[in-house]
Amino acid sequence: MLIATLAAAGCAGPGELRSADYAASPGERMALARSMHFPTASHRAERKEWKALAGNATWISQNPEAVIILEGHCDERGSEEYNVELGDRRARWVMGELMARGVDVARLIVLSKGEDEPVDSDHTIKAWRVNRRVEFIPR
Repeated sequence: MLIATLAAAGCAGPGELRSADYAASPGERMALARSMHFPTASHRAERKEWKALAGNATWISQNPEAVIILEGHCDERGSEEYNVELGDRRARWVMGELMARGVDVARLIVLSKGEDEPVDSDHTIKAWRVNRRVEFIPR
């Protein structure tokens, strides 16, 4: 009963994004956010990153010639195999969220770099935080 009530009210469930909460104003030209970040060992972005995701969906819609590479990255912790798989899951989660906002899958390319291309090569919590990301690379 509660699920039906939530669905009828249009509420997003845990981990779901509501584009109405993060959409650009009519006529507003959005900039493409370079990346969004993820919690440790998770393929779902933190809530504070949802605005960047919704803004990127708007930017992609406003730039119909653009093809976007969604490049998944991880911090150095975990095995190389695990991190390649996690980077792929992160990029695919972003792809799914963009598709839910009307972006054509033919305009998205998923690529995982695992832990191979850190933004910060230090071995600190701060470095790990910035390295757990999906980058949006227009092509």
